[in-house]
Order: sequence, then structure tokens, then C-alpha cells
Amino acid sequence: MNSFPRFRQLGQNARTFAPSGVCRGWSRIAAGVLGFLLGLAWSQPAGGAEPILSWAGAERDPHPCLYVTAKDLARFKATAKNLPELAAQKSFNVGGGLEQAVTAALLTGNPAAEQAVLQGALSALDTLLANIPRTTRDNVGPHAYSQFFGQAVGLADAALAAKSVGAEDRAKLRAKIAQVCYAINDPKYFNPEAAHGSLCPNMFTSAAGYRLTAAALIPSHPLGKKWFDDALAELRQEVEDWVDPQGGMAECPHYAMVILDQWVGAFLIAKNAGAADAGNLFNPRLRKAIEWFGNISTPRDPRSGGFRRLPSYGHTYANERTSMFGVMACLWKDTDPAFAAQLEWMHREHGSFGEPGILSYYPAFMAYRNFFRESGVTPKPPAWGSQYYQETGVQLRNGIGSDRETMLYMIAGRFHSHYFNDSGAIALFGKGRELCDDDDYQRRRAKESREAHSMPDKPATFNEERVMELREFSTAPHLDYASGVRRGWQRQIAFVKDADPLAPNYFVIADTLDAKSAPTIWRLFLAAQQITPTAMGVIMTGRDDVDMDIFFLQPGLAKPQIHTNHISLAVEKSGTVTVVLYPRLRTERPPEVSPLDGGQGVRVVTAAGTDIIYLTPGPRTARPDEGKVSLVKQRGGQTVRVVPGACDIVRNWWTDGDPQLRQIKWKKGPQYPPFPDYEDAVSPNPGNLLLLERGKPAVATDFLLAQGAGKPAQATDVSVGWDDDGLDVTFQCVDSGIVAAFKDNDNIKLWKDDCVYVWLDPGHTHNSDRKYIMIQVSASGAWHDLKNSDPTFNVQGLKADVARTARGWSARLRIPWKGLGEAAPKPGDVWGVNFTRMDQPGKVDLDNMQMSSWAALPYHPGDPTDLLRWGHLVFGGKDDSAVRKAHQAIIDSAYTRERLLK
Repeated sequence: MNSFPRFRQLGQNARTFAPSGVCRGWSRIAAGVLGFLLGLAWSQPAGGAEPILSWAGAERDPHPCLYVTAKDLARFKATAKNLPELAAQKSFNVGGGLEQAVTAALLTGNPAAEQAVLQGALSALDTLLANIPRTTRDNVGPHAYSQFFGQAVGLADAALAAKSVGAEDRAKLRAKIAQVCYAINDPKYFNPEAAHGSLCPNMFTSAAGYRLTAAALIPSHPLGKKWFDDALAELRQEVEDWVDPQGGMAECPHYAMVILDQWVGAFLIAKNAGAADAGNLFNPRLRKAIEWFGNISTPRDPRSGGFRRLPSYGHTYANERTSMFGVMACLWKDTDPAFAAQLEWMHREHGSFGEPGILSYYPAFMAYRNFFRESGVTPKPPAWGSQYYQETGVQLRNGIGSDRETMLYMIAGRFHSHYFNDSGAIALFGKGRELCDDDDYQRRRAKESREAHSMPDKPATFNEERVMELREFSTAPHLDYASGVRRGWQRQIAFVKDADPLAPNYFVIADTLDAKSAPTIWRLFLAAQQITPTAMGVIMTGRDDVDMDIFFLQPGLAKPQIHTNHISLAVEKSGTVTVVLYPRLRTERPPEVSPLDGGQGVRVVTAAGTDIIYLTPGPRTARPDEGKVSLVKQRGGQTVRVVPGACDIVRNWWTDGDPQLRQIKWKKGPQYPPFPDYEDAVSPNPGNLLLLERGKPAVATDFLLAQGAGKPAQATDVSVGWDDDGLDVTFQCVDSGIVAAFKDNDNIKLWKDDCVYVWLDPGHTHNSDRKYIMIQVSASGAWHDLKNSDPTFNVQGLKADVARTARGWSARLRIPWKGLGEAAPKPGDVWGVNFTRMDQPGKVDLDNMQMSSWAALPYHPGDPTDLLRWGHLVFGGKDDSAVRKAHQAIIDSAYTRERLLK
């Protein structure tokens, strides 16, 4: 997991983030300063009281008490293997044999094992205590030391249960555990209401899981019950907030598994501690969540050793499998044997994988997974099939027990949209083989996320605040149907099914774009050896023994462009693009496909029979009784007719938020992310015009915080003039408490002062590579400048005069054209421009400092180097109409067909 999420919140009041002089690193620097300020007293209890590190009754605390109890040990001894060998072993290395040492200590009482877990626990606790301050000091997420935490608590539980560990060593262990508890229960530590909130829910789960687990080790501590109960309440609430009614979980599959690992481990600990409702371990939502993981698991994939795996949606690794089905089979076998049998089947389908996932540390069950590897339950295939998940996506699948199953998943909903701009994209397996793949955590297919997924691009999806909202779903033996909407784009999917997985099982997809969403690019990424053009589309030669025929149905569409790993289609006007995706064994003949009614329908003829499918964005005018989707299937002289009719999804959960916004529900603390819903954030900025007339400065006023956050506490005005030699810019800053500590130029810490910025984009090209000039001036008079992110650049001849005024301070800059390395502009030229101010409230205060700009940034925390949002500096002459025409040409150029179809 990343130590620094893509966006972060640096204060509930300011809702800004602090820049350094080198813009590329400013969020990290600001976060580090904030973390340092918050972390000064991380180890002290609230109110300054001395921590309690020794207390009465501690010797009576039961151990082991986390994942197994003393009662469980007798049962494990009866079935464990190699106990005599473990009992006789003379030495143990907890670094390379953690589970072996714990198993030997708990099941055999081997003194060498008991001493090994003791020393390992003391060492791991010291390492953990050294790392925890990184969260409050440096804003490092709790996941960064999850391995140390898992080792520390797992070994400590075994050591406290060991008979050979003396009273003095037990006291040392308890004291260190108490120190950990104080540190992670400090109000400034990672929690939903702390000022250093993050986009990533799994980090909050980690922190709450730590609090519960550590408290469970010392239940007799005077604060132990409060620590435990508070953490359990937080984790219970997460389950209610982050699992939709169908079981879809917050975040992408990889990070959702990070969350589930902590939930299951913590709730098992709570159950063993005697918490109500079995510690929430058998919560029906938790059951639905593991079913979601099972249902979205891919068919057996040659790329992952012939086993099923978690799909690579969002930040999920390639070929990622999980052991959690096996763990939950062990835990559920007495409560619901039939459900446990399904989980055991899926566990084996994942190759009886030994870890919850890959390339992350999962602290729950660490050192104890040996006890949860064999459920003893006879596996049974589940009857999982097509299902929608309100906040996660829709799964269309057929033949889960077969090696030739077909499935399609469409990403939708608010639950993992903060990772990539992929909402509405699809991934597809046909007859057991991957045909349309999605990005995984390790491979980035395109610089812009929205260009890396199987979906339309540009206006239809550009605003990253929007997600695909599921609207319709229907499932039947012969036809599944789903639809969703994202801004001006509607995606409909019909899945034609057969009981025989080798019979025709294929998809028809209709993408309808409104007038604001075209022109655009439509993309489909393919797991192909080769892509060959045909009269109606392409044939994809798959990587294994399954190919796919792709047919475009609307006449007059441009020919699809063939790329190495995908096809793209230039869509020049609004309307519908309908495509048939027909997987088949390589030995089969392609189907005969004929468009009907201008592409509203299609006839598909195969050796099995004839299908007629209609798929339209609204009820057909000629046959309104057939609605939007219908199927007539002819097989062996028999005709099957399917008309789903009305199948609207009823929103019965989390109805108070915009279903198309990129948020994750959280009842305490901020929403993630706190973006407003601004249509004009789609860029480029058509306003913020400064017309520079000779001898008459233009004025920029009404600075704003990020869009939706209102006006700053203290006003800023800017006047701008020009001549043949340079640009004059004067800032007037209202300021009741000036911070001006740094006197040296080119100091990247100038953002800690009250300071102002001039941002210039000569030519205003809306360059996506963010080529820009920045000049920063502190209230001290020090300055810092960059060109194209080069910190060694200096504006030769720059003059910066700073003065105190009756209402605050002013800064006057004289910027010579030659010093910029740019030719002097001519009348009618247009440059991109923005002005920004960093206002400290009388002292360096990352919670309450404010960043405001003349051209408001589109969202919190915003990026002032986003050239698309900058305003326009128009250099005037004698003919103002010609100047304004030049300005409009710049705006229009951002919306040209050539640009949008590039």
C-alpha cells in the first residue's frame, strides 16, 4: 500500500494542502510537517497522565487469547502432525519459521520454542514501538508496519501462554504491549476524525484492528476494556458502511481483502474474548462479502497456474489468490456446514493458497495460519451466478463449476472509484479463458487512467468525480441484462446464455453517448495473440484455445483501429455504438451476424441455431412491448422468447449520497474524497479572462479555495500590466498575522511563510505534460522560481519588492520577458495564467492554513499545476474584438474534434 495516497485531507477547516516551492513534492512535505506536529506526544496518554505499565490482576489474563484459546489447543493436538519432532527440536528461528515456533510452543510446550517466541516478541514489540510514531510524525499509514505488528502480537500471545517464561519477562511483555496500546489509542493516531485523514479505508481498518488486538492481550489493564470496546465498535460500523446489501466491498479486490483479513481476525479475537454476537464473526454482511469475493473470482486461469484468482480491478495484483476462503471454511463449519463446504471448494479452486493475498503484509492470523489451513469439510461447488452489487459492479456469469465458464464483470458504484478512472469498464472470460483484461497494480497501460480501460473516453468520462451507477439488472436461464449510467454515457449489456458452457454464450453491449459526450474514443482491451480486421469488426486470436469475434452493428461507424493490446473506435457524434462479443473455441466456425433495424438488433446464426437480440437505450418505437432488451432463441425446432421488462434496481442502502460521485461512506469523519460535483471541472477553464490593455492594468479579484469550499478568510487582489520589456504583477494581501521566517531565495520551504505565486503558461497550450513557469514570493521578500519543474532555473532580472501595508502586506514583481526565456508577446497572444496565495494564520498551522487561487482549482486538495484550470492572460492591442476572438480560439481548440479523437 502506498504511504502517501493519491489525495489526502490536511485539515477539516482549511480543506487545502500546502505547497512547497517544488510543486511535485508539496503534498508529501506538508503531510510530513503535519505529522511531525501531531506526533510530538504520541506516547503520552490524553491529558498528560503517566501511562500505566504495571497493574494488578495481569497474571490472571488468559493466554493464548487471540486466534486460538487454551480450549482450542486440545482439539488441535489431536489432529496436528509432527508433534514429536517439534517437541524434540532444539532451536527455532522466528524470522524464518514463525508458525513452526508458535505451533511448537503452544502444542508441545517445547522450552526452546517458548524462549524463541519470547525473544521474538520482545524484539518485534521494540521494532513496532519505533515505527508507530511514523504515523503521527510523518503521516505514514499504519499498513507500513503491519508485518511487525502481526509478529509482535502473535508471538506475545504465545509467549504469555508459555510455562517457561518467568514473571519478569511477562511483565516486560505486558509493559511493551501497554505502550503500544497508548500509542495507537492516542487521538492523534490514525483514525477517521484525525486531521490527517486519507482516501484509503483499509488504513483505518488496520488501525482499528491494531487497537482491538493489542487491547485483547491485556484485558485486565484499567483502560483495556475501553480500548477493546471502542475498536470493536469501529470495526462493526465499518462492516455496516463498507459492505453493500449484495456483499460488494469497499475498495478494489486487493485492498478489500486487506480489510476482510483484519475484520475476520479481529472478530475471531472478539468471539474468543466473549463479546456479544460472537464478536460479529458471523455477521450476515460478512458472509455476503466472502461470497462476493467468490463470485468475482475468475475462472481457472492458465496465467495463474490453472487456478482461480481475484480479478485485477483497480489496485489488485496480477495472479492474486487468497487463503481467506479456507480460513472462513474453518470458522463457519459448525455454524453453517453447507456454506463452509462452498468456501472449501473455492479455497481449493484458488489452489489452497497459503496467504490472504500477495505483495502486502496481512497481520491478522500471522503465526497462526497453520491452525486454519484444513477445515476437514467436503467441498461442494456453489450455485453462484449473475449478480449485481450496488456499489461495486455487476457480475454476469454462467457455468461456475465448469472449466469452460463464461463471465463478464463491469466495474460500477462508489466503492473503489478512488483508485482508477475505470468505472464502467469491463473484463471478460469466455469459455474459461481471459479475453478482455483490465489493468492490474503492477502494469500501467496508459498515463491517463481513463485511457487504460475498456470504455469510452474524454467527455463521457473525463470528470473523475463521476462513477457508473447501476440502473437495471435482470437474470434468467437464457438472458441476463444490466445497464448503468455515467454522466452522458449509458452502457447496456445483454448476456445470451446456454446451460451447456460449450454452446453459444456471448455478449451484446450498447454504449449510448449524449451530445456532450462526443466526439470521443471507444476502447476494448484484449488478451490477444493477434487482432485481425474483418468486414464488421475484428477477430481476436486468444492466448490459449479460445478466440473472440467482435462485430460492430451500426452502419457508418469508423473502422476500428487495431493496436497491440486493444482496439479503438473514433465516435464523432452522439448516438449508440453496439458491439457483439462472441467467444468461441478456436476449432469452431465464427457465427453469421446480421444487424437489424440500423443496429438496434442483431441476428446471430450458429450451428446451434438462430438468435435475435434487440438492445436499445429506450423502448423500441416499433415494438414498445419488448422494452429495451429482448431475445428470441431458436434451438432444435423450439423457440424461447425472453423479454425482461422493467428491472430497475431499487436503491435500498445509502440513499442520501449522489450515486455517481466518487465517495466512500463513512459516518464519522470526512467522506472520501470530499470532491464537489462540478460540471465545469471537466476542463478546460473557459473563464478567468484578464485583458491587458497598454497602460491600463487588469485586476484579478475574488480568490477562491478549491471549488465548493468557498472564499478564503482573508482577501487577495492582483493587478497585472505589461509592456515590451516585461510583466508587472502586484499582490495586495489582507493579513492580520504575517508569517515571514525564511529570508533565502530558492528555499523549498517558502510555502511555510505567507506567500504568493504567479503561474505562467506561454501560449496556453493546455499541455498535459504540465510545462509551466512558477514564481513564488514570500512575505519576507524571498523568492523561488521554476520552469518546466526545473528547480535550477532562475528568472534573470526578476525584481520582487515586498512591503507591509495598513491591512497586511503587498508584493510587486517585475518579470522581464528575456528573463523568462520567452519572446515578448504580441497583441492578440494568449498565455495561461493563475495566481495563488498561501495564507498562514499567524503561525505555521497545517490544519488551518489556506490555499486560494484566482482560477479556482476543481477539487480538494487540488493541484495548482493543472494547466487546464488556469485562466487566460490576453495581451491587448488597438482592436479588442480581435483579441477576444483570439482568446475564444484558444478555448475552442481544447474542444476540437482532432483533440478529442486524438
